Amino acid sequence: MPVLLPPVEGGVLHERSPVVGSPADAAQAAQVLRGVVRRLEEMIGHTVQASGSLNAMRAVSIRNLRARLDSRVVSGARAFTRSVTAGAQAFGRYASEIEEVHTAAHAVVTRVESELAVIVAASRRLDAACEGLGVGSRCVPERWNAPPSVFPPAGPGESVFAGAETVDPAVAARRTAKRAARAQAEAEWASAVRIWLGAVERVCAEQRLWRALVEDRRNAEHALVNALDRTDIGELIRFSGGPVPASMFQTDISGTSRPRSLADDPNMRRILSGGLSETEVAAAWKAIRESARYGKSEVQNLPLDVLAVLARTNGIPAWVQDIAGRAVLDHALTDPASAYELMYGSPPGDPLALTEFMRHVEGLAQAITDAETKVGRGLPRGTKIQLVNLGTHDGALTAGISLGNLDRASQVGVNYAGMNSSVAGIGNGVDGAAEIFKEARRSSPNGSYAVVMMIGYRSPSFAGVASMARATGAAERIAGFLDGIQASRGTRRLPVEQFAVFAHSYGSTAVAEALQHVSLEFKVDSFVTYGSAGFAADTTLDGLRHGIKDTGHLYATHAAGDGLAQLPIKAQAGTDVYLSDRVDPRQLGAVEFSAEGGRGEKRTNAHDMFVADVDEKGNPSEKVGYLSPGTSSVREIASILATGKLRSDR
Repeated sequence: MPVLLPPVEGGVLHERSPVVGSPADAAQAAQVLRGVVRRLEEMIGHTVQASGSLNAMRAVSIRNLRARLDSRVVSGARAFTRSVTAGAQAFGRYASEIEEVHTAAHAVVTRVESELAVIVAASRRLDAACEGLGVGSRCVPERWNAPPSVFPPAGPGESVFAGAETVDPAVAARRTAKRAARAQAEAEWASAVRIWLGAVERVCAEQRLWRALVEDRRNAEHALVNALDRTDIGELIRFSGGPVPASMFQTDISGTSRPRSLADDPNMRRILSGGLSETEVAAAWKAIRESARYGKSEVQNLPLDVLAVLARTNGIPAWVQDIAGRAVLDHALTDPASAYELMYGSPPGDPLALTEFMRHVEGLAQAITDAETKVGRGLPRGTKIQLVNLGTHDGALTAGISLGNLDRASQVGVNYAGMNSSVAGIGNGVDGAAEIFKEARRSSPNGSYAVVMMIGYRSPSFAGVASMARATGAAERIAGFLDGIQASRGTRRLPVEQFAVFAHSYGSTAVAEALQHVSLEFKVDSFVTYGSAGFAADTTLDGLRHGIKDTGHLYATHAAGDGLAQLPIKAQAGTDVYLSDRVDPRQLGAVEFSAEGGRGEKRTNAHDMFVADVDEKGNPSEKVGYLSPGTSSVREIASILATGKLRSDR
C-alpha cells in the first residue's frame, strides 16, 4: 500500500501560504511614489525660482504673494515630499521583505517535496522488507507522518526457527538461509524506518519555518501599514473614508486581548530586567510572539529607553535588535548628549567624551550606509543588512553589522576584530566580511549566509596586547553574543547548519577565553584564527572543546609577511623575543592553512584584517590583508564557513 501524500501547500504545510501577491506590485508602488517625489522636487524648484524673481518687486500684494509661496506652498510641498519619500521607502522595504519571504517559502516547499520523496522511497523499502519478513505490506503505514516502529514485525516466517536442531544438512542449510534472509530483512526494515523518521523530523522543522514565514509576512504588512499611517498618505487614506488598517490587523490576527502595549507584557518585563540567560530570553520572546502576536510595528513604537535595552540584549531575534539599534543610532545622530546618557547611564563627563562618542556613532552609521550600498553591487540583491548588539563594554561602544539575515541563514559566521579596533572603524571590517560572504557563495551557492562583523569588546592598544586583561574581561560578553544567536534560532527557526567564529589578532585571544567560559551554553562548529596574538599560556585544545563541537575544528593561519602577530607569543625554536608567554594556536594542534597565495591568488603580506585593492587616491595598495580580495586566506576562511572544511579537504 503506497503512502498517502496530501498536497504540500494546504496539506503538509497546513498554515495559509505566506506567498500572496507579488513583490513587483509593491516595488512598482515605490517606483510611482519616487516619481511623485521627483515631480514635487521639480515643482518646488520652479516655485523657489518664481519666488526669487518676485524679490525685486516692492508692491505689497507681490510681497504677500511671495510670503505665501515661501511659507505655505514651498514649505507644504517640502513636508509632503518628505512624507511621500517615507512612503516610497516603506513600500521598498515591504517589497524587499516579501520577496525574501516568497523566496524562502518556495525553498521550503521544494525541501518538503524532497523529504516526502524520501519517505515514499523508504516505504517501498519497507514493502520489500515485509516480503523477507513473511508479513504483508499492511505493516507499512499509509500516513507520511506516522512512521512504523524501528523494531520489525514478527510473522509466520519465524516458525522456521522453532524445533530441535536437525542433523540433516539440507534442512540445516535451508534454515540458515532463511535466518540470513530474515536478518537482512530486519536490517533493511530498521534502516528504512530511520530514514523515514529523519525525513519526518526535517519536515516538522520546515513546518515551523513555514509558520515563521507566515508571521514574517504578517509583520511586513503591519510595518507597511504602520509606516504609511505616519505619513500624509495615511492621512489621505483616512480622509477618503478608508479604515485604519493597523487596528484591523490587530483584531484579525491576534483574536485575543493583550496588554496595552508590548512594553507592558510580563515576558517583556522579564527580558528588560536583565536577569535572564540567553536561552531564557529566547523562551520569553517566543512566549511573547505566541501569546500576543506582536509584530515589527509594535517593536518600532516602543519607548526609546526600552529599545536601548533590546538593542544590546542577546537571545532575541536579530530583526528586533536591528529595529531597536537603528532607533537608538538615529537618536544618537540627532541628539548625541541624550543618547550618550541613554547608553552609558550618565551624562558625558567632558566634551571630549561626547566628541569621541559622536565619532564612533558617525562611523557606525556610515558603515551601515556603505554596507547597504553593496547590496546588488557585490552582495546579492535582497541581502539584509542588520545592526546587532549595539551597546557598551568597559566604556567602549560595541556593535555588529550582519551581512545577511542572521535569523534565517543556514551558514553563520561571526568575525571578531583585534587590537586598536573600535566601532568608529567598523567599516573596514565590514569590507572584509563582505569578501568572506562573496567567496562563501562562490564556494557553495546553495547555502544561505550571514557574516557578522563584530566589535564586541573594548580592545587593547598595541601596548596592551601583552596583557590578558581585555581578553578575560570580554569573555563573558562574547560568549553571550554567540549563545544569543543560537538560542534565538532554536525557538522558531531552523538551527544554524554551520556556525563559524573568525578572529583576527587579539580577537582570537579574547574568543579563545569566551569558548572556555563557564557561561557558554552552545558550541560552534569552527574557530578560525588569522594573525593570532596567541592564547593564554594554560589553554589546551581539550579546554577549547568546551566551546567547539567534537566534530568541529580549530583552524589557524599566520602570514609570513605579518611581523606583528607573533610578538605576544612565547618564543619558539631559534628566537627569544616575545612580549608574553601566550601560545600559538598551531602549537595546540590547530589545522593550519596558508595565507601565502596560490595560483591566481594574492599573498597576505601584512597584519591588517582588510586592505582594499586601491587606496583613497586610487593608487594600487602595496599591503594585502588577510581578508583582502583574492587572497588564499579569505578563500579558505569562506570555505570553512560554507562547508566546515578547507578547500583541500572537500
